[in-house]
Amino acid sequence: VSPLVSGLTSSAKALYAAAVAHATPHGVVLVVTPSDRDIEEVVADVAFFLAAVEGLSESEAERADLPVPSHEVDIYRGMSPHFGVLSARARAIHAVAKGTARVLVASAAALFPKVSQPNRLLAASVELRPGLEIAPSALGDRGLQGWRRVCWRSNTISSGASCTPTATC
Repeated sequence: VSPLVSGLTSSAKALYAAAVAHATPHGVVLVVTPSDRDIEEVVADVAFFLAAVEGLSESEAERADLPVPSHEVDIYRGMSPHFGVLSARARAIHAVAKGTARVLVASAAALFPKVSQPNRLLAASVELRPGLEIAPSALGDRGLQGWRRVCWRSNTISSGASCTPTATC
């Protein structure tokens, strides 16, 4: 059972979240904010205290303390969320699945949409880092697992073979 903490200043809440994360090194602390407007400030405060408590560098603290913004649009009406929002959500969920996230800061609205199972997310993800070389076709095929490719030239369905402007699909 996790404690519900209220009545503290925003800095005190951030310090408390960092202390709980430090006390539970193999867990994830969820900090819920009233709205997306509050996420950035809370993430910065928690990262500061987490770095101080655990001796992390700024970049290590940024990878351990992640924002989870809401979609900000009604995805059930066919509207697409902003790419930055989707990226932040995917980064946070991926970090939880890999076990590298320590603190997630989410708005209440961000907790409503369903997310993929961790094993499915890990199977479909590729962690891109400077110096990592990966063929664009391999990257595309990784994202297409469980889908069939439709050739843009002939509008035919292919079973994983790449479709290039010079190839017939």
